Amino acid sequence: MAAGVLILALGVLITGVAPVPDVPAADTPSITLTTVNWGHPASLLDAAHPAWSHLAPLAGPTGVTASFALNGLQVHSWVAHLDAPDAYGGQQSNDCRGEEEAAPAELSCVFEVPVSSGLNLLRVTFSADGQVLGDARGSIRGGELNWDAGYQVLDATGHWSAIARDHAVALLATSPTALREVVMNTGTIPMRLDSVACATRVLDPTQRQVCPLRGVRPAQSLAGELRAELRVVDAVGAIAEFEIRAGLNTFGGSFSLSRATAIVGEPIVLRARGLPAGEPFAVQYRLDDQATPLGTSITRTGTLEYGFVVPAGSPGIFHLNVVHDGVTVASLPFEVTRVAVSPDAAVAPWGLALIPLGALVALLVVWRVRRRRRLRPEAP
Repeated sequence: MAAGVLILALGVLITGVAPVPDVPAADTPSITLTTVNWGHPASLLDAAHPAWSHLAPLAGPTGVTASFALNGLQVHSWVAHLDAPDAYGGQQSNDCRGEEEAAPAELSCVFEVPVSSGLNLLRVTFSADGQVLGDARGSIRGGELNWDAGYQVLDATGHWSAIARDHAVALLATSPTALREVVMNTGTIPMRLDSVACATRVLDPTQRQVCPLRGVRPAQSLAGELRAELRVVDAVGAIAEFEIRAGLNTFGGSFSLSRATAIVGEPIVLRARGLPAGEPFAVQYRLDDQATPLGTSITRTGTLEYGFVVPAGSPGIFHLNVVHDGVTVASLPFEVTRVAVSPDAAVAPWGLALIPLGALVALLVVWRVRRRRRLRPEAP
């Protein structure tokens, strides 16, 4: 003891400063940041798998839990500080503090953060007994729940056409069609769809889920009211229940073209028989998928005749598509066998004049040969 005091005194006399004894370095605490997604804690430190929150102010602030595993570190007076520079309404800073007589294995705080739309950066700092012992940076994404849902039918071209919600679409009774539900996530937060027709899976923003209802069969066998109860749940736990309705009607009749082949510039006629009579029945004509329609017709008698000129183009198979209520109800193929002769390729007038001249020369040759035969003397 006396020797230790003597050494200390000598150190003070020589340097003017008392020597500091070696103290083992304290362990660094482990920090986690979490919030609740899909009913379980989700890390805010994993940039590859972002955690989500509802938007303030409608949803109120989001609970962010900061946990500090002390790893054997002895602390007494401590402070946890959270900075949220992207928070709704401007930068937010919050402190959480405590006093410990005997340090526990872990400390935790819950910070209330008003989250704005998109990426919100977060930083938490842990200090104890006047020293900063560790910090961590994370992020949380703010989003809102929204969706679009409805029915689609298979049209005569093999494409799927949407049925407007709370409306009915009419198809040719004998045409083959199919039926499905389509749900799209139009919000900015992941959601799950709960439906009898659909398998449950997570839909990220802009993703959609297709749910087959009926396979391909004649339209008349699918006619009737369409109605379904759907439920969506987002990552934070918001729930929305809604109903989608539509109708599928059918009509009789037939469509045909006057001929199956045509030449560019020649007229071709579409005929329709047995369509609904009495009420106005309107159809639109389109050539394949061209944006500009060829024309429109309305009938009250149940019959239609529409003539159109085959437009210029290369030879091949084309389709006259008949559209009613926004859905293609018939697609009639015809073949363009050849294109019209262009003026540059036409035969020149002087070339046409050579045709009768050649015929005259041939007649003169025949006449001359026959005359020689008559003038030849007969053998004795």
